[in-house]
Formats: sequence, structure tokens, C-alpha cells
Amino acid sequence: MAIDIENEKESTRVGSIDAHIAFPQNIWLYSQLSREFQKKANAYYIQIQRKLNSGLSFELLRKYIEPDFDIETGFIPFTDFVQNYIELRYDYSAYTKFITGMSIQSHYDHWEDIENNLLKDGYGGSIVFYLKGNSIIAPGYNQEYRWYQGKYYDNKMGQILLIFRKKGNEIALTYARGNYYGGNLNYVNGQMSLGVC
Repeated sequence: MAIDIENEKESTRVGSIDAHIAFPQNIWLYSQLSREFQKKANAYYIQIQRKLNSGLSFELLRKYIEPDFDIETGFIPFTDFVQNYIELRYDYSAYTKFITGMSIQSHYDHWEDIENNLLKDGYGGSIVFYLKGNSIIAPGYNQEYRWYQGKYYDNKMGQILLIFRKKGNEIALTYARGNYYGGNLNYVNGQMSLGVC
């Protein structure tokens, strides 16, 4: 698909080519290449993804946006931006007295500008236990080294999510603790949803 956009203010013209390609083993490739013709700036992303309910799933992503790729139409949260992202997940069923399944997930996320200055370098992981009765227990941990407002921060956060479901009703509890942007994080949240019994 090709897109040609003309902005009334500055005659901004953008061309774009998208591709969605399916491969065996439930693997998909998504990509887009864009060109802003007034400032001659480029942007692209390429993503390879495999998502399964059981077994190995993964996602590989690279995103590249040049500094002058700043267009009036469309939503672009960052320019002068390069991202490399990797996510691995393994799901399997475990029929025990209390647990019906488990999911183990990890990710790595790296951001730079075009001149290779570090913006963010982060990783994390979680384990999700699926319990009988459709309830969930999910502990996790995330850490990132991030540039924000002229300073680097070493952010660390551990959390646990508890979801209890019964007869259409749900209670969700979240507890998170860590060090975020130079301050201590100690967070508790609870939500209740009532369904039709």
C-alpha cells in the first residue's frame, strides 16, 4: 500500500510502503518504509512475530526514525529514534491440583538516537501461573537504565499481580516496589468487577 499525503501548510509529502507476510509455523513479518520528501527524512520498522497459546512465542522489532521525520499528519511519538526489542515467551499446560498452566516471559528493550547516544536499556521478565477457576498469580521484575530530562536513571521495579475470578466476579490486586526516577516506589492497587451470577 502506498500513501501520499499533502499538508496544506508546508506541502509535506510522505510516501509509505507496508508489508505483511505470513510464513510457516505461525510466523509473521510486518514492515513499513516511509519517506518524507520535503526534508528527505526516512523512517522504517520491521517486526517478526510468532504468537501461540502453547509453546514458544517471540517478537523481534527494529524501529528507525530520522530526526527530520516530523510530519503534521499521523502520530509519531519520537523522532531521532532507534529501537531494538526482543521478547521471548513460553506457554505450556500443567495439570496439577492447583495449576492449569504457566507462561514464562522475558524481554530486552534498547533505545538510542541516530548518533548512538543511549536513551534506554532495559530488560525484564515475569512468570504467570494459571490456577483452577481461571485465577492468576504473576510475579515479575523490570529494570532499565534511562535518559530523562538531562539525566540517567537506574529504574528497578518488582511487582506481583493477583487475579481471583469466581462466577463472573473478579478481584485484581497489584503490588509494586522499587526505585523509579530517583524515588522509592511502593504501590498497591485493587480493583473489583462484579458480573452476573
